[in-house]
This record gives sequence, C-alpha cells and structure tokens, in this order.
Amino acid sequence: GNYEYNDNVSKIGKVYRTDTINSASSTIKRVTTKWDSYATSSDRYFVYPLQTVTEHDGTAEAISYTYSTFTGNLSDKAEWGTVTASTPLAFSDTGNDKRTTFYTYNKNTTTNVTVPTNITLKDQSGTKVAEQIITYDGGTLSKGLPTNIASWLVSSTYNNSQKSYYSS
Repeated sequence: GNYEYNDNVSKIGKVYRTDTINSASSTIKRVTTKWDSYATSSDRYFVYPLQTVTEHDGTAEAISYTYSTFTGNLSDKAEWGTVTASTPLAFSDTGNDKRTTFYTYNKNTTTNVTVPTNITLKDQSGTKVAEQIITYDGGTLSKGLPTNIASWLVSSTYNNSQKSYYSS
C-alpha cells in the first residue's frame, strides 16, 4: 500500500494510515504512522513506531520515537509541533515548538519487572521544563508499585507524592 515503510510480515495488523472523511467524501484528517521492526531471533520481531505525522486543517504535527531494540523500552519521544509534511512519511520542522521526553528505566531481573524511574521533558533548546523521579516498592523494586513520585518544581526543589498500597 501507499506510504508503507520497509514492509515486513511482522507489521501485519499495524495501522499505518487512518483517514477521517467528512460527508462530502473529503479527507479532513490523516494520521500516518511509520513502523519499523527489529528481528530479535528467528521469526520473532520487535515492531515499534518510528514516527507519527498528523495532517488536518492545512497544518501538520509530528512525533518521533526512539526505542531500545534490546529492551523494547521507549527511550525518548520528540514532539515536533508544527511541521511541513513533504510526504506522509517525511517532514521538516518549521518552528521552535519541539519538546522531547526522555525516559530512564530500572529492572528487577528476579521478578522481571521493568519500570520508568526518571521522566524528563526538555524544550527546543534542551532546557528542562519538567521531571519526575519515581521510586517503587519503598525503594526496593519488586512489584513495580510507585511509592514516591518526585515532581520537579524549580532549581533543585521537588514536590513529593507518596503512595501506600494494601497488601495481602
């Protein structure tokens, strides 16, 4: 089909384009997702989105993603804001409204639990505008229950939100 990227059997069932059409049969919105795949072993693939371009009302926005093909974790998500879409799979940035979210993870290899421990949002110039530091299970990762979320306010000041869970 049109606008497929590196077509592969592993992507069967992944929606690469969604069109919203009005009663006059005109496309009023198009969302195109660029999927990629990584062969993890014989006949097994990790399939993940590289980018999404949304076109509507004469404008376009884009989001690009970076994943670890080793762990499958999302390492960063760049929201490009307003872009020029030369094709549904290609775009160029047109302004200074990009923002990127970075993710750091911790894994307990005994329980096979992987959780995000730091989520940082930076603006176009790379300046931190938000951050969350997440502690799980009272500081010893086991079940993956967030027990403290420290949200960045300013400088080295964080607001802590603590959670407790019933156990049985």
